[in-house]
Amino acid sequence: MTITAKQARFFEEQGYLTGLDVHDFAKASAIRAAFDKLEAQEGRENCEIGLQGRHIDQRFIWDLASKARILDCIEAVMGSDILVLSTHFFCKYPMTTNTFCGLAPGCDLLGIGATVCADGLVCRR
Repeated sequence: MTITAKQARFFEEQGYLTGLDVHDFAKASAIRAAFDKLEAQEGRENCEIGLQGRHIDQRFIWDLASKARILDCIEAVMGSDILVLSTHFFCKYPMTTNTFCGLAPGCDLLGIGATVCADGLVCRR
């Protein structure tokens, strides 16, 4: 996947991109189902605190963190020196007092200076 010059300028000015075509509906649904299963096992309270480093034991998280289409987008706007140091799901449920400034529900922090959501949102942190 490539980023247009217009998208690169937008990222530089605004610090995020959205609408990147990284998953089709079926794959996004499968990711959500895998997350829902993990959430049921871990409990909502643990998920609200955050699921840290679970790419080690959850294949779907590793697949997200290492997906070439996502990494290609990050490389296009941030450069080729990419290191996935960790993964972190921030779960912001309705009616909670926890706030994560600038993060949409369901985001996955890749530990590389960017946040990538299943819906294709890429944000600089």
